[in-house]
Amino acid sequence: MRVLVTLLLVGSLIFEGHDHDDEHDYGYVEELYEKLEYISHRIDELEERLEE
Repeated sequence: MRVLVTLLLVGSLIFEGHDHDDEHDYGYVEELYEKLEYISHRIDELEERLEE
């Protein structure tokens, strides 16, 4: 389930964060990486709470 949630979030972030008119702007990749780290951390916290 974690993989499915992560894939859905990644897909939504890619389409939300990328300006399709500017092919040379790669700053969104750095933002995406930071968002993915945050999401992964939150999922880990949630899994720990559910296991308790």
